[in-house]
Formats: sequence, structure tokens, C-alpha cells
Amino acid sequence: MKELASVRNVVKLGLVSLIWVCVLSLSCSAVEFGLGIAITNNDQGIYVPVNFTDRFRTEFSATYESADDTNEVTATELRTIEAGIGLFLLKEIHEKTQLYYGCRFLYIDTDQRHRVRDFDYHYQKMDGNGYAVVPTLGVEYFLGRHISLGGEIEYSYGKMDIDYESNIVDVDDHDGEQTASGLDGRVVLRFYF
Repeated sequence: MKELASVRNVVKLGLVSLIWVCVLSLSCSAVEFGLGIAITNNDQGIYVPVNFTDRFRTEFSATYESADDTNEVTATELRTIEAGIGLFLLKEIHEKTQLYYGCRFLYIDTDQRHRVRDFDYHYQKMDGNGYAVVPTLGVEYFLGRHISLGGEIEYSYGKMDIDYESNIVDVDDHDGEQTASGLDGRVVLRFYF
């Protein structure tokens, strides 16, 4: 049930973002769309840049991560969905190179399950959802008219509401809040149409 609610939230964010693009594109004569993928190990994101002018970009992003680790004694599953929108100002710094800076706003939903097999079947599960605000600075180099390679650095601050449940003795079920922050970077390959 929680997974269905998570998908609904991501779909709502997507629809709001689509309406945002449509409204802004009506006021711009030369809207340029693209598709990007992160080519670094720490990011499996898909990016959809929309350049409304030569100085303003909106970039939608989506990431889905899934990991399973099972052996004879334990089983661990992790699922994370991130969906967001970034607002960026663009500045040409050389003929084929531009600087972009702005902020991404992300919705995050994560589920983690850990089961231990012994005399009884013990489990722990953690469900969380929240947001991240991610100021970003990047440089994009155009390899050709329709393809670019961008490198960016970002500082992320996120907050999640956590529901924790367990049937292990001496481990209480509880709800709480988790915050995280840190620096990260990525390389993004973008194709423009």
C-alpha cells in the first residue's frame, strides 16, 4: 500500500512539473528539450533538461535504486525512488562551454527490509519519505550541436520521516526524523533535440 502511495506522489510531482513546463513554454519561442544520463558510479539518474532561453533551464530528474542481498541466514532489500526538478541559470563562458548554477528540489521515498532466519523469523523494516534541497554548480561542454558532457558538484540537505518496525526482542517500533547533508558530484551526458 505504501509503495502505491509513493508512486502516486511521484506521478503527482511529474504532472505538476509537466504543467510547469507547458506554462513556461507558451511564453518562450525557442524551447529546447533534451535527455541526459548520469555516467558516474554513484548515480543512476535520468535527466530531462528544458532550456527555455539561453539563460534559463529547468531539469527534471528521476532515480530508482534497488538492491537485494540474500544468503542462508539473512535477506536485505532496499528500494529508493527520487524525483525532482532543478531550476538553473546558464552563462556562456566560452564558445562551446557554459556554466550552470541553481538548485534541485527532490522528493525521496525509501523502503528497507532486513530479515534474519533463526528459530523464529525475525525482521526489521524501515520506511521513509521526505525531501532534499540541493544547490548545484556545473559546467557543460558541447561535444557537438546536440550532445554535451557536464560535470557538476552539489551540496545536498535532506530530511525524511521514518517509520521503523521490528519483531526482534528489545527493539522498539518507533517513528522519527532523519536528516542528512553532504557534498556530491556527477558527470551527465545530455542529448538535445
